[in-house]
Amino acid sequence: MPRDDSDEKPERELMELYAQRDELKEALKFATPDKIAAGQALLRAVEADIERYESAIAPVQEASKKLDAALDARRQEVLKMLATLDGLEKEPTTPKSVRDMIPVTRAKAFQFLHDDAKERGIPNDDH
Repeated sequence: MPRDDSDEKPERELMELYAQRDELKEALKFATPDKIAAGQALLRAVEADIERYESAIAPVQEASKKLDAALDARRQEVLKMLATLDGLEKEPTTPKSVRDMIPVTRAKAFQFLHDDAKERGIPNDDH
């Protein structure tokens, strides 16, 4: 599935929280004693926000990884199928009904690979 800016918004916000936490830690090194307690409380609040974001994003990232793995497996299966079709086409004992379906099956496989590449933003510049 194509991703848009809204898909990456929680990740960008998490990166911003990481940056804020780092800035706060650095600022606490130079804080006056009367500001340390307030700074530490703020740091705890930012770290709690980070934990919330990480726990909210984790299932989405896991699902995305599973989807990507499934699509990779499907692509590999289609490529194997194309090789099998080539072998069947060259085999003289292949039944006529199977031989007649090879071009249709091959076209559908190529269409899947083309659509998949287009969805992933891979240019079709090999013509």
